[in-house]
Amino acid sequence: MCGVRTLTPFGLPRPRKFHAEHVISALERGKHVICEKPMALSLDDCDRMIEAAEKNKLILLMHSKAVDPPIVKMREVIASGG
Repeated sequence: MCGVRTLTPFGLPRPRKFHAEHVISALERGKHVICEKPMALSLDDCDRMIEAAEKNKLILLMHSKAVDPPIVKMREVIASGG
């Protein structure tokens, strides 16, 4: 999905252990990222994620409402490519 040029926001409902790796990868490819909490498993990973967002002038948004209707809809839209 990181290679899709028309997809701007990037939601990452991934297992926690992959948050840092996947968020940084998406940010380095020019994608704004919405990441579920917890942000990462270590403070070092959190710092690297923030640095990648700042370096690329992108938004890194954290949320913890994974089952709220707007978040569920966002996942559906992203998954559909639309």
